[in-house]
Amino acid sequence: MSLSTIHNLSGGGGDPNPPTGYCASNGQSVADEYISRVQIGSINNASGAGANGYQDFTNLSTNLSGSAAITITPTWTGTVYNEAYAVFIDWNRDGDFADAGETAFTQTPTQATPITGTITVPAGAAQGPTRMRVSMKYNAL
Repeated sequence: MSLSTIHNLSGGGGDPNPPTGYCASNGQSVADEYISRVQIGSINNASGAGANGYQDFTNLSTNLSGSAAITITPTWTGTVYNEAYAVFIDWNRDGDFADAGETAFTQTPTQATPITGTITVPAGAAQGPTRMRVSMKYNAL
């Protein structure tokens, strides 16, 4: 499975024109916190505060099979806040993250950094390129 990524930060903005089927993604402000790095498979992507809280990294990809470690590194510009994290993967490649099992990883609110976990590719996952969305949200999933 080839996986490309979109970072949804806790900031404002969003993708005004997401690919067909994918919901728009946005946040409120990157003044206090944002995702500064995502690592999974061969992806080791550093990022900044982004265009009002959203960055599209669908040009990056990695191949996954079985399970893979994921590391999400947040950055705070001042006060450290509790942040929750979620990773969504469109395993069946139907253009959304709404199906059972497509929330591939969650972390309840924490001030820890980095956040690490494991993502397991389900046996029935469609082969070929798919999307992953990584998000952080202040104090709630």
